[in-house]
Amino acid sequence: MEALKGNQKLLHEAVENYFELAEKENFRERKYTHFRQVEAGHHRIEKREVWTIPVSSLPGLPKQELWTGLSTIVMLKSERKLGNKTTQEVRFYVSSLPNNAEIIAKAIRSHIKSG
Repeated sequence: MEALKGNQKLLHEAVENYFELAEKENFRERKYTHFRQVEAGHHRIEKREVWTIPVSSLPGLPKQELWTGLSTIVMLKSERKLGNKTTQEVRFYVSSLPNNAEIIAKAIRSHIKSG
């Protein structure tokens, strides 16, 4: 699992653009999985939603040949409410894991907690 950041600009933009279009079309005619999780405690509520799409469903990604074993692209949307303050974040990942949003969400969450 690799978070896409500014140093992978072309790949990041391609994945972001693909998910933006998919969302506008409500993921119509796309092979995807979705997982939503809500956690509450210590005066906060955290919501995380993960969408995954197999790379085989995409047109070629920039420099895809550099990502050995790449099989899935991922979008994570998170929202955290603490008191009256709400923060939102969208992150993108590439993964060699299978196209399963629940499994990938758990992998991301365990990496965040341990990382």
